[in-house]
Amino acid sequence: MPLIQEQSLLYHLTCMDNLPSILDNGLRSRNDLGRKFTDIADGDIIQGRGIHNLQQMVPFHFFANNPFDGRVKADHRDKNFCMITVYRTFAREKGWKIIPRHPLAAVQGVVPMDYDTGFAAINWNLMNSRDYRNPESKSVCMAECLSPTAVNVNDFQCIYVKDEAAKAHVEGLLKARNLSKFVNINPVMC
Repeated sequence: MPLIQEQSLLYHLTCMDNLPSILDNGLRSRNDLGRKFTDIADGDIIQGRGIHNLQQMVPFHFFANNPFDGRVKADHRDKNFCMITVYRTFAREKGWKIIPRHPLAAVQGVVPMDYDTGFAAINWNLMNSRDYRNPESKSVCMAECLSPTAVNVNDFQCIYVKDEAAKAHVEGLLKARNLSKFVNINPVMC
């Protein structure tokens, strides 16, 4: 498996219930959404995100099945998920920010950084180890790349789903909106 820092994508897990709104309006920040979405995030994390206005940004992770994704899927077994991806080069070109550890590290003085500075600040050895029993590794594995604006559907690289039925559903949503996006099946990611 390639090292995480050498990969090309960023990942955003969302509930399939949110996909129609995302396809209509783009992937928007929590602040832009109000209460009109299926919320899967941890309440304590949401509250902590306010320190550096992180709730005004759209978060992506550096790999799928990070500790956040695992917790969400375990806590919401009754929900179906999809994974929206964008290219890292797109994020860099658009001036996205990076927080090199868990978003609650902002409480400890870790601030969002410019893309290149934040990318260099990530402890890739800890992230690649994916040792979730090690609190430092787990925190680094939840580093985020943050879009300061809504992410348009045209900027998505791919939407990953768990099975053929989910793929047909998403392709139907796309077709109804005259959108063309690649939908890929990867049950491990969703």
